[in-house]
Amino acid sequence: MFYNFINIDKKWNNYFYNYIKNKNKNLNIYNKYINKKFYLLNMFPYPSGEGLHVGHTLGYIISDIINRYKIMSNYNTFNPIGFDSFGLPTEYYSFLIKKHPLITTKINIKNFKNQLKKLSIIFNWSNSLYTSNVNYYKWTQYLFIKLFNSWYNYKKKKADSIKNLIIILKKKKYIKYQNKFIKVNWNKINYKKKNFILNKFRLIYKKKSYINWCPKLKTVLSNEEIYKNKSIRGGFNIKLKKLSQWHIKITPYLNRLIKNYKNINLPKNIKILQKKWINKTIWFKIKQIQIFYKKKKKFKVNVYVNNFKIFLKYCNYLIISPLYYNIKLFKIKSIYKLINKNKYWVLKSKYKYLHPNGKLINIYISNYNNIEYNNNIIIINHKIKKDKLFILKNKFKIFKNKNKNNIIKYKILKKKKKFFKLKDIIFSRQKYWGEPIPIYYKKKIPICIKKKYLPLKLPNKYYKSLKKNNKWAWDIKNHKIVNNKYINNKTIFKLDTNIMSSYAGSNWYYLRYLDNKNSKLLFNKKIINKWCPMDIYIGGTEHVTSHLIYLRFITHFLYDLNFINFKEPFKKFINHGLILYNSYYCYINNKNKIFYSKNLEKNKKEKIYIHIKYIKNNNLNIKLFLKKNSIYKKFKFIYNKKFQCYSKLKKMSKSKLNVINPNSIIKKYGTDVYRIYLLFLGPYNKNKIWNISKIKGIKKFLNKIWILFNFKINNLLKLKDFNIKKKKDYLFINKYIFNIIYYIKIKKFNLCISNLMLYLNYIIKLKYYSKYIFKNFLLLLNIFAPNITEEIWEKIFKKSNILNFRLPKFNKKKYIKDNKIILQINSKFKKIIKNKNKIINFKKKQIKLKYFKKYLINKIIKKIIFIKNKIINIITK
Repeated sequence: MFYNFINIDKKWNNYFYNYIKNKNKNLNIYNKYINKKFYLLNMFPYPSGEGLHVGHTLGYIISDIINRYKIMSNYNTFNPIGFDSFGLPTEYYSFLIKKHPLITTKINIKNFKNQLKKLSIIFNWSNSLYTSNVNYYKWTQYLFIKLFNSWYNYKKKKADSIKNLIIILKKKKYIKYQNKFIKVNWNKINYKKKNFILNKFRLIYKKKSYINWCPKLKTVLSNEEIYKNKSIRGGFNIKLKKLSQWHIKITPYLNRLIKNYKNINLPKNIKILQKKWINKTIWFKIKQIQIFYKKKKKFKVNVYVNNFKIFLKYCNYLIISPLYYNIKLFKIKSIYKLINKNKYWVLKSKYKYLHPNGKLINIYISNYNNIEYNNNIIIINHKIKKDKLFILKNKFKIFKNKNKNNIIKYKILKKKKKFFKLKDIIFSRQKYWGEPIPIYYKKKIPICIKKKYLPLKLPNKYYKSLKKNNKWAWDIKNHKIVNNKYINNKTIFKLDTNIMSSYAGSNWYYLRYLDNKNSKLLFNKKIINKWCPMDIYIGGTEHVTSHLIYLRFITHFLYDLNFINFKEPFKKFINHGLILYNSYYCYINNKNKIFYSKNLEKNKKEKIYIHIKYIKNNNLNIKLFLKKNSIYKKFKFIYNKKFQCYSKLKKMSKSKLNVINPNSIIKKYGTDVYRIYLLFLGPYNKNKIWNISKIKGIKKFLNKIWILFNFKINNLLKLKDFNIKKKKDYLFINKYIFNIIYYIKIKKFNLCISNLMLYLNYIIKLKYYSKYIFKNFLLLLNIFAPNITEEIWEKIFKKSNILNFRLPKFNKKKYIKDNKIILQINSKFKKIIKNKNKIINFKKKQIKLKYFKKYLINKIIKKIIFIKNKIINIITK
């Protein structure tokens, strides 16, 4: 009798979907007397039309394993789920299928819930939320108002109320702003000037800046939404454009975020990525450098150097950003065309600068220093790697300053200037599907809508797909959105028709989960301070820069305003690796309407990705492709015999059209096989190639368990609690229990599976049965394969819910010290090595490779990892 998973999965999928609700566990989050709490969270998904793919589910399965382990360790756990339902992906998808985003969002969330249900994951569903829900974005708007009414007080080193700033401004004639002194006579200046000054200090403010503009999508895009100067959503061209946008002033917090790394457990590679993203650099300001045109002195500018001694010793070049605030001085023609050029470009100027040694040295205009150095004028340094590559690429000559005594003495400011690559965040978008900004304009001055009139709801009747809604206006008497034709500047005013960026709702959602039904407050402080910060936060590497930094920023801000008593959102961050799969593509000629088979194209400019469902053995099924993609019906297909596509291993993603729906795998093999196989592919934090060929091995493993417990063990209840006849058996079982629990703790889930397999093989060899052995095996297996274990448990003990039991205990003293060790090749289990002492020398870290020849054919050894008496892992190229 084989393991019939269909009925078993249906039964236990429903059971775990309602697990928290049925057990009333959600009530425990409000318990004042909680001692052992554990809050773990996955980054919530945006509910796309295609649903979850295999790559998404890895993080959710990891969170479920940690959750089950903690429940069985007597912790009160909290593992919620929600949906990031606002944003461009949803609106673009709605545009393609010609439906309102509200309708598509509801359909997609329902689909996502059904997919997650089939994974038997224990979520706190009653605490679920989604960002497009009115009851949620009301509080996102409230946070916007809080940012608008706050400024960063450098004396207090924290955010402060704008009211306190006004008190300071009334007392002082001058106030320092960005190392400059602004003359202020608060009582004498008019209302407009007052707001102009306040706007400079607010933590959310409006200003004109160059942004990534997509003409097709008609909106601003962040750097994360762009790849190779094209939008990720749709693959449309991007241009730089100057627009008035809302910005969040994150820069005052960057030093705090860097210093506070010591208080959070982040993987080293993530810390490096974040530091590069922020990219703090120290520079010196040189005042009044002389600029010449045709050997005639024209004007003076301030310049930045990162090493003054090198500046004096070498004659390096001066680089000016095309976005420099006073670029007109250098009389550059068609500057806007230059701004929109891809990659780095260089333009030689007719102007030269006067070096301290008396020589006139070339000035260049380049976008090299646009982002990193605040669009200032810099003198590049060939001693810095990045600068050196730029110098070599553009064939600049580097020559030493032979004059030891410099003729001209420039004034260098001793105070160091800090530059950050990360700038204030552009917060507004020109779309419909997002949080409306709660601002209206009275005599062109922005005024917040009062808290009691929130939420400012999205009006459905003005909806136009992929278009900004300019028809909105605010009626202050009736407190609602009306058509802008009624504007009278007395009771009806111009409303800000931008929406917030998609990260507005994802910056604080982890707090709202704990108190998602609160209609009066942002959240209950007592609940939040009891459960937060999160114990573990789980997410992919692609989100570790922007999202994690913005999440940390808003937490620091809320701490400053005494909303919470912690500075960091999480104690530990886990980033799971990517699931890689072949993506297929070919080249087309849109003008002539031609598709080219592999190696038949004339140029490789227009690449198009093909969905994997149309591909078989690298060949495109043209009939099936045209059936589903009617826009290409008039195109010609040039090929020899079969239409071949290019293939490349890429991250499984919707944009590369190489996603696999987990439902198709679960339908064929079952929930438990899918869960275990995904974990068995390799270490959770490494990239893994999706290959279905070895999944049958996992199916056999579960079949063995099913046969063992259904045919060989019918009288388990009659067995004594402790019935192990041989001491050696007890020592071996104790070793497997120890290994599995240890590997769960250190998150090496693939090794947990291999140890469970060894445990099972040892049980099968035994000629007698023991309640101790079998009960502990099921308790441990349940963490990874909940459905089959619950079914067996119910049959044997006539009760469900293994999670009511505690994890098996092991005796550290009675741990068998055998002469075996696990061999891994590229972190994947290969075999157990016997007589390890003859093959491996742990002290000298040496091994005899002749014993592993069959695993190393056509492979080059990169390095060997030794874990004493446990594992040897050979990493190959």
